[in-house]
Amino acid sequence: MRNYKQLYTLINQHPALMNYENAEDLKKEMVYQASGSRTTSVKELTDKEYNELINYLKNPKQATNNSEMDKLRKRVIASIFGFFKVVKKKVNIGYVKAIAVRASGKGIDDFNKIPRYKLQAIYNMFLNYQKVAKNLSQEEAILQLDARILALAGIEVKVKETKGDC
Repeated sequence: MRNYKQLYTLINQHPALMNYENAEDLKKEMVYQASGSRTTSVKELTDKEYNELINYLKNPKQATNNSEMDKLRKRVIASIFGFFKVVKKKVNIGYVKAIAVRASGKGIDDFNKIPRYKLQAIYNMFLNYQKVAKNLSQEEAILQLDARILALAGIEVKVKETKGDC
């Protein structure tokens, strides 16, 4: 059984309250957003949705940072998938995340622990690889990618020069 007192206390203290006629309207709007446009009833929220809403109300800036990091992670995943689409190689999400972890360099062993600046660098790197890979064969593009990622991990590999360096 949930105690909704904390939720209502946080809603009544929320700065957005001044834009609504009453706390009930604000609560409905927040619940609607937290549930992914599924409901306006607090009782119909899943435990995960309820806890995320409480966490957001306690610290809205932290929640925003988490959602921004999630968007950046999704962009990294999309850019890596995009590269493999250009080179016509089918890969799965686990493989893509492993590539991102390797590309992030030494000391990181979990995709979700890659810092923002490295996510941005990986995203940009794979956008560049997509452009360059269009001019290379599948084998050449993947070999160059592997060499770059190994170099980022501190392992030196010699790759012969090709017509379009990544």
